[in-house]
Amino acid sequence: MFEYRGHAHFHLCDPFTNICGAGDPDGRAHQHSNRSGHCDTDAAPTAAPTSTPTAAATATPTAAPTPPPTSTPTAAPSPAPSETPIAVPSSNATPLIAPCTGTADHQAFFAQAANLEHFDVYCGALPTQWYLQATAYTLPNGGTLTIQYKKVGGGQLDIAEGAYCLTGAAACSPHVSVLGTASFGNLPGALDLFSSSPSVFVIYVAPGTGHAYSIKGTGMTQATFVSLATLMARVPKS
Repeated sequence: MFEYRGHAHFHLCDPFTNICGAGDPDGRAHQHSNRSGHCDTDAAPTAAPTSTPTAAATATPTAAPTPPPTSTPTAAPSPAPSETPIAVPSSNATPLIAPCTGTADHQAFFAQAANLEHFDVYCGALPTQWYLQATAYTLPNGGTLTIQYKKVGGGQLDIAEGAYCLTGAAACSPHVSVLGTASFGNLPGALDLFSSSPSVFVIYVAPGTGHAYSIKGTGMTQATFVSLATLMARVPKS
């Protein structure tokens, strides 16, 4: 699974070797493997002056929500290769083929997902003040893609794509009331009220199938949500 979490960290994992890499904004590299726990390249034993040296405690990096800079965005450092070299998306190697919100590396991430998944991959081409909070994709069992966007000052969009729910249309489209129809990018879908307190709106496209799409909006009006949902852009396969 390849994964990016937060504006401050970028994770990439090989779907075949399950090797992951992450970079910090200060240039330090972390490596993780979900086959046998994790490793952290910036942890080192620390010797006490008068006692037997002990290994310094390490912690798995976590993504902290960070709004995008108000100046020109800067791409996060590329992850360092892990024990088995893996291909890392690079803005120099992959053309920017979709107007996805985020950095050049984020767009390269979606381009790579589009080339590997069986379904059409969509990303958000959202207005200023929206930023990519987290995204991940998987390949087994039909494949899935999840994305979370947040807005500075409030507002959240949660997107699921692919074979994320295969138990039937009704079971895969929970809601408290039907509101009508709306679009997920260029795809027609059903507009529902997911919950009433707080109000969360949702659009479902082909629920229960291997090429399903859903988008939920929290902290916004129905009109704003419907407008944002139309800004989901299909990422072409190359």
